[in-house]
Amino acid sequence: MRKVSKNETIFEDYLPLYQKKNLTINDIKLLNDAWFMFVNSKLDQEIFKTDLYKYLGIDPISYQDLVLESISDFYTKLEQGQEIKTKEIGDFGEGLVLGHEKMRIKLGNREDLLHLIQKIPTQFAVGYDIQSVELDETKRYIEVKTTISNKKINFFSFHLTPNEWSTAESLNDRYFVYRLAISKINRELHLIQDPVGLYKSNKIKMTPKDGVDIKFTEQYSRKEELLLWTD
Repeated sequence: MRKVSKNETIFEDYLPLYQKKNLTINDIKLLNDAWFMFVNSKLDQEIFKTDLYKYLGIDPISYQDLVLESISDFYTKLEQGQEIKTKEIGDFGEGLVLGHEKMRIKLGNREDLLHLIQKIPTQFAVGYDIQSVELDETKRYIEVKTTISNKKINFFSFHLTPNEWSTAESLNDRYFVYRLAISKINRELHLIQDPVGLYKSNKIKMTPKDGVDIKFTEQYSRKEELLLWTD
């Protein structure tokens, strides 16, 4: 077994599992939230200042073809009244927001920054879905929350996992929640910047619940037209 140096940080919650007989995947899953919060607290802050893929040593992933295909499939299912899984809704919303961000930067005449707008693979567990950028090159970190409900009461509430809330706390005003509603006839997008800061200043409501449930109002969100990417 490899020895751990004094300068090396380890996740101590996993240590009892090494001695456990008949270890199951559920035993590990019970520690998922603690693991995500540990990773988030130990991440080198440079990861928030540079291109994430470059930092991790992997090539950027092109999502354009996948996004276009998912948009077509999603609307077909929506129009036909087919059941749509939660993951499909989430993936579709993230695809639309990815296009929105790229178009926002393109319209700002900063096409040189488009390569910095990236969909982050879920397995990285960094607490947000999309790494984006401002026109002045400041980073923007986006968690996308998508619904297909037409009820306003549902739109103005969403859930953040413990990892997402912890990341929001770390990134302050660089962390955004994009609340997106999709229907056959309408798309509505609201931006909530720095949800932890808004909660601390009593501008949004937060209820702890396996993470947090958030309720917000139009007063403390910014409504934007959803931009669709075009070459």
